[in-house]
Amino acid sequence: LDDAINSDIVYLIPCQFTLINSDLNEKLVKIGEDSNETFITGESATQYPKAHVFRFANSDFSLRIIDTPGIGDVRGIDKDKENFQNLLTFISNYKSIDAICILLNQNNTRLGVAFRFYLKELLSNLHKSSKDNIVFCFTNSRGTFYRPGDTMPVLRKLLKEINDQSGIEVPLSNNNIFCYDNESFRFLAALKNEIQFSDNERADFSGSWNSSVEMTQKMMAYILNLPSHDVKETTTLNDSRKMILELSRPIADISQNIQQNIKLINNKMNELSILDVNSTELKGKLHIPAVDLAIK
Repeated sequence: LDDAINSDIVYLIPCQFTLINSDLNEKLVKIGEDSNETFITGESATQYPKAHVFRFANSDFSLRIIDTPGIGDVRGIDKDKENFQNLLTFISNYKSIDAICILLNQNNTRLGVAFRFYLKELLSNLHKSSKDNIVFCFTNSRGTFYRPGDTMPVLRKLLKEINDQSGIEVPLSNNNIFCYDNESFRFLAALKNEIQFSDNERADFSGSWNSSVEMTQKMMAYILNLPSHDVKETTTLNDSRKMILELSRPIADISQNIQQNIKLINNKMNELSILDVNSTELKGKLHIPAVDLAIK
């Protein structure tokens, strides 16, 4: 952390928060600008998926992290669905992904609507083979000693519901759970905005920094040993689902159209059965006005 304090602050995503200083006055701390990020309360900060690529010196290895919009946007479920669709379109540019990181607050004590939607909508849009690539990242976890906190039993209950309903068992163990706290970055951002801290506070943030770095390294080691998920499996699944939804209206219209024509034919048959006409007159009665669909 000392190296970071003595260097220019490095950020990928802009950050903004309000801090109460020692005089109990509010101070707005802001780092960076990006048109893809908004700080409107209730809206997802990230507007569209965006890839950040880290390249390692003296190596062909690189790490690509795709930042995505959060779930539970105040603009409603339709906006969340739009965000999911944007994400699926974005990842279709890649052949495979190695991990799907679900970020959760460590103290979500209730199975709220947003929490249920978050996981169920995500899992419904992923191919079942991706379940082994899911990792759970708990944020703001210093207050729970870098453990999941009250969210854990809630998450376990929800995953059991999903397993009972769909037969898909998402792993949940010490192997794929990682706990972080971003307060050390907020501390750096506050320092760059000329807010002062005591030596004891700096020591606390340094410990938080070290714990989060250690957890990051542990997560990367775990991900490197995971088999890659073929993105085509997920995108094909969603293309099929989209096609089914788009076909539902035409199929219903076609079915109704068939029934209407059958009714017209039956009416004509009943009409002919009671007529006493010769063959010449019968020919003039055989034409049936059929109904057809026009495609636009």
